[in-house]
Amino acid sequence: MQPLTLKKVDKVHYMLHVKDLPSEDARQAELALFKRRPEEAESILLQAGLIYRAIKMHTRLFNWDRALELALLHKQHLDTVLWLRQQYLKRTHVEETKQQFRQLNQQVQIDLEKILAKIDNDKERESHCQRASGHQTSKHQLVHAVPLVQRPFMPKGVSSK
Repeated sequence: MQPLTLKKVDKVHYMLHVKDLPSEDARQAELALFKRRPEEAESILLQAGLIYRAIKMHTRLFNWDRALELALLHKQHLDTVLWLRQQYLKRTHVEETKQQFRQLNQQVQIDLEKILAKIDNDKERESHCQRASGHQTSKHQLVHAVPLVQRPFMPKGVSSK
C-alpha cells in the first residue's frame, strides 16, 4: 500500500470538515468550492440564505471586495468583514490600500463582542433550520464543527503566526 501524500491528507481533513458542517447547503457549497467553482458555491449559500457563510467564504479566498460587496448588499456583517480584513492585514504586516475599506473603517465601529454574537447567532440559526427540516446534526458534529472564526484559511506556505 502506498502511503498518503500530504496533499491527500489535506483532502481528507477537508472532507472531514465538510462532513461536519451543520447544513446540506453548506456541505454542497464547500464541495463546489473544492471543485474550484466559487461562483456556484456562493450561489448555493445565497439561495439558502447563508449570507455569513458566503461572506466568510470570500474572506477565506482573500476576495475581500466581494465579501464587502455582499455585506453591503445584504446589510449584514459589514463590521465582520472590516474586522476580518483588519486581522488579516495585521497578521501580514500590511497597511490598508483599498480606499473603500479605509473609508468604512473610519465610519463603522468595530465591536468584537457584537461580531462574535452575530456569527454565533447565524451558526445557531443554520443548525436550527437544518434540524427543523428533518436533517438532524448529531451532537458529535455540533461539538466538533470547525469554528469559522478561529481557523481562517491560510494559503500554503503562509504561517498563521
